[in-house]
Amino acid sequence: MKPNRRLFPLSLCLAASPILQAAIFYEGGHTGYAYLTHSDTDTVISYDWGASGDLYYMTSGGYPDVDVWKTSGGTTSNIYANANNYAGASVVAVGDYVYFNDSTTSNTQNIWKYGPTSGGSASAQLASTTHNWGLYKNGGALYMTGAVGFGTNQVFYSPLGSNGGLLNDPATDLGTTFGSSGPLAFDAAGNMYYAPGFGDTSIYRWSAAQITAAIADPTHSPLPTTGVLWYDYSSDFSVSGGTGMAIDDDGNLVLSLTDFTNPSALVEFLVDDVTGSFAGYETLLTSTDRLGDVRFYDGELYVAAGNQILQIVPEPSVGALAMAAAAGCLVLSRRRKA
Repeated sequence: MKPNRRLFPLSLCLAASPILQAAIFYEGGHTGYAYLTHSDTDTVISYDWGASGDLYYMTSGGYPDVDVWKTSGGTTSNIYANANNYAGASVVAVGDYVYFNDSTTSNTQNIWKYGPTSGGSASAQLASTTHNWGLYKNGGALYMTGAVGFGTNQVFYSPLGSNGGLLNDPATDLGTTFGSSGPLAFDAAGNMYYAPGFGDTSIYRWSAAQITAAIADPTHSPLPTTGVLWYDYSSDFSVSGGTGMAIDDDGNLVLSLTDFTNPSALVEFLVDDVTGSFAGYETLLTSTDRLGDVRFYDGELYVAAGNQILQIVPEPSVGALAMAAAAGCLVLSRRRKA
């Protein structure tokens, strides 16, 4: 089993302020900082960094209500607003475009593209109405989790064109999986992990070969539904399912687990680097509110919580604190214990 090698980040000196939310309880020697606090109490749902390093994020203040924002050089601007639509689950940057989703009151599920982000004339345009809940990327292609009506989750796939459009529209249905729609992520070898959002507290894993076969012939070789259970966490956490998932440089999964009544949790699930099997887990934090999307950016971990994006880091050792203080960049913070 590989060790958890995440290092204390060099950006300690750049952290603006410690997290003061009483609803957050850090565990396992971790703490957190507000990377971004939205200007009002609207919930940050998802976010990603574009090719130039600008941050894009989606918020919602109720149902319906959706806004998408761009933060660049310290300035935040609204790039999409619709008070009549319901916010989707994802903002994801692929190449020169940023994708996000919402749905109408009649349940038309929209995928929007914003870009090109490197030019001066970027705009939001409707890219597809493929059934979708979440949007994810791998190898320059777009993957979607979603369900037709109130059915079981399905995984959809489309390569992307140079103009940011979906080359398969509607996107190709790779097969029906499990539970209601939840997050997925790919490791460096192309294996795909998926965690249902409700009704199935498990994590599933498909090999890169199974993904390739489903893309090549989705009719005769769809994603298999046997032999793909990776871990059942139902006895470990009192939650409803997954909300956000990301994979670190060591190939471990970080998953936000949410619920309507019990505390949400941000958990790192360890992956054996030889067999690919489950190798234990570590809870990084819990929250009395629902947690949102999870991202790694420049090797550091982030999670959406309330109207903030939190940067999660291991607490510094005494020696690291002394060095930071000597450099004049010490940020005081106290880890909260449950």
